[in-house]
Amino acid sequence: MTTKCYKMLLRAGLVLLATPFVLLASDLERRLVADIVEQDLLATPDVPEPLRIWRDVEVEGICTTLGLLAGPWTYEDPPLFRFYRVRRGGVAVEDGKIVMESRAFLLGAPLEWRVAIRHSDSKLYRISGFEHIEPDQPDYSQLVKDLDLHLESEDDATKALSLYLYAYRGQELRHTLWNETHLRGLATTDFAKRCRSDQVDKALRSWWKKGVAKFAKRSEFGWTVTEHEDAFHIKYSFYSWGRVWEEVAVVASDGLLEIVSKEQFGSRSAAKECDWRGSYD
Repeated sequence: MTTKCYKMLLRAGLVLLATPFVLLASDLERRLVADIVEQDLLATPDVPEPLRIWRDVEVEGICTTLGLLAGPWTYEDPPLFRFYRVRRGGVAVEDGKIVMESRAFLLGAPLEWRVAIRHSDSKLYRISGFEHIEPDQPDYSQLVKDLDLHLESEDDATKALSLYLYAYRGQELRHTLWNETHLRGLATTDFAKRCRSDQVDKALRSWWKKGVAKFAKRSEFGWTVTEHEDAFHIKYSFYSWGRVWEEVAVVASDGLLEIVSKEQFGSRSAAKECDWRGSYD
């Protein structure tokens, strides 16, 4: 047997030996994540519902671009931080059909929690969705401090903002606006899901005239980054639930940030003739 073949067999053997460890570690982490979510639910009287837990690979990808090790579990190279999303209630797609998972959504209970876990000591961070966080319980701000970021460029700052939007605020980043055509496309798709077919055009025209057109004419789309006093100021806009928001975030060199201004354009009420019931986004 050649040395090359021997090394290949040895590597394959290590992978097989590591697989149970990887699966066990993943199961243990999911149990830890489920425990802190269930603790948060103790103060929310409701019908018990099973939790769905899955890895948030999008957030871990942003961590990778920031120079942090985050990725699939391996025996030799476990990620420093892993991110999980937990959902109870709402809807799911099964066999190509949208089904209601539980009554939790209709009862107004929190739909989703986001949790991070540090590999070295299984430290858990309650990122978002938690209604009850004690002062000594690590949250998103503590996570950023423990990530030990050092932002030196505008590109670093936008990545840190992406981490905040993806990890802390969820779906909003997916609707960040890049131009007027993008905004119209998002709104058309959204209204088409929420309105009867004979309502869509009228509802869109009404919505556009009531504040959104004013924003679109200014053509302030995309992310505008300026550096000022050892911090980065980033202006951006996004579409969410029939509203357009424009915000300015100040990102410090350590990755901590603050939203210093927020302005709203348009309103869901502008489409009051459209039936918004039945929306589960």
